[in-house]
This record gives sequence, structure tokens and C-alpha cells, in this order.
Amino acid sequence: MKTVKVGIIGTGGIANSHAQGYLVNRDMCELTAVCDIDKERVKAYAERHSVKNIYTDYGKMLKSDVVDAVSVCLPNNLHATATLDALAAGKHVLCEKPMATTVQDAEKMAQEAERTGLVLYIGFNHRFIARFLRARRLLKNWGRP
Repeated sequence: MKTVKVGIIGTGGIANSHAQGYLVNRDMCELTAVCDIDKERVKAYAERHSVKNIYTDYGKMLKSDVVDAVSVCLPNNLHATATLDALAAGKHVLCEKPMATTVQDAEKMAQEAERTGLVLYIGFNHRFIARFLRARRLLKNWGRP
């Protein structure tokens, strides 16, 4: 299996969880790049997670060959733009929730993923937690004999 080279866009709190996920799955992926507009913050993040490639402009990261996929860990209002840019650059995307701040932007994201044939995954990871799966089953069967 090919190892996926991953970059993280944004180094806020949730980005640490993304890095940890990638680092514990080194047989499938390699965290190769990180980007944040704050130069000191991205340097510290890269050092903390042993990331070699540092960017302050995600457009430059997307144009490089150091990533096959990206995690979009930006403020909610930037999810759609960064995701659309990444898909247009030929990169698979794991976008943090919420997907977008408007239905129109969410639809554009889904359409671009469909058009390009790339993976777009939205980080609604709680849907896989056992207690939420059980709650879903209970609600689905609510009122049924």
C-alpha cells in the first residue's frame, strides 16, 4: 500500500489531534508538511510533531509535491475556500467540522470532490463512537414495536 503524504493547514487546537492521528498510523501515512500564517507558531508546531516542510502560505504547499492530502484545520469560515483550493490542486481533503458556513459552499465542496474524483471527508468522527452509534439505533427504532 502506498504511504499517503499529508499536510496540515492551520495549527490551532484541533490540528494537534490530526497530527497525533497521522503519527500513530505511520504505516499508512506520513505527516510531511504543515502550514499556518503565524511563522513562529508553525515552526513550533513542526518541531513538536517532527514535520520537515513548513509553510506560511497553503497555496505554496498545495503546489508542491510534498503532500497528497491535507487536513483543513482552519477557522470555520475558511473551510470551504481551503478545501476547494486543495481539491483544485489535486489533493485529497480531510476537513474539520463544520464542513462550511453556508449550504452553497458545502455543495460546491461536494461537487468539486465529485468532479475531481478526490476524497473529501468531513471530520464528524463522533459518528463512530459506540455510544453515539447506539443512540442512533435507538432513535431510528423510536416508537417501533
